[in-house]
Amino acid sequence: MPVLRYPALGPLRWSGEVKAAKLVMPLGTRKADDLVIDDAKLGKVIIKPLEGGTFSYGFRLQHQPTNGEVGKLMQLLEHEVPATLDLSKAAMVTDEGEGASEGTENE
Repeated sequence: MPVLRYPALGPLRWSGEVKAAKLVMPLGTRKADDLVIDDAKLGKVIIKPLEGGTFSYGFRLQHQPTNGEVGKLMQLLEHEVPATLDLSKAAMVTDEGEGASEGTENE
């Protein structure tokens, strides 16, 4: 197993934000049971390198939930839940508010 080469590097933090992020959490056996959070803002990403070439990560997702989403989210408290984060339609948030598409640089 590869050893972490630079442990003093610590967690890598990204201060940028993207809008139009989508998070899907399967809550049952049917797709209709999934909790889908659309048009959320993703930020405060932290990536922590680990031994063996692996990593852990964390992020903040901001979204104004509906009443139905609040109920589903409350059931998930204190549970580990698999989720899929879709950034295919996301865009960077800049100081001007509107951002460039994913994969382009702002100057």
